[in-house]
Amino acid sequence: IAVIFLIPALVLIGTGEASTQGILALANLISFESEAAHVPVELVYAVIFTESSGNPLAKSEADCRGLMQISKEVWDFFMKGRSWDLAYSPEENVRCGIRYLGDLYKRYVSWEKVLRHYHSGNPNSKREVTNQYVEKVLKQSGMTNEDKRWVHRKE
Repeated sequence: IAVIFLIPALVLIGTGEASTQGILALANLISFESEAAHVPVELVYAVIFTESSGNPLAKSEADCRGLMQISKEVWDFFMKGRSWDLAYSPEENVRCGIRYLGDLYKRYVSWEKVLRHYHSGNPNSKREVTNQYVEKVLKQSGMTNEDKRWVHRKE
């Protein structure tokens, strides 16, 4: 599985100074955490690309940080006791972001609603900027309209 997702990892992390070994480690982490949280790995890469263009040092005006643009509130909830400065660590940021996506999916059972909440804090947001965000992430992930209700199945 790691080999399949190595190419997206190279593209996404290409803006940082990560070694090939580090990129492979991140691809493995994304695969592992995605499986554990029942989140499609393609969706994780799409969120990373959309949120930060793969820049682990990205910071928004709202102080969201890292690859998945994690807010302090989300960080504190999922990474209890961990320093907020670690939100810039690609590994820690991805761990937190995937856990958050998985938690949102348990609540909404709809990837469209998950992405609306992830972007705006509201699963029912109809703001144009949120509509564009959801459309972009779903397109980047390769998920179709039928996949929006993707359900994880153990094989």
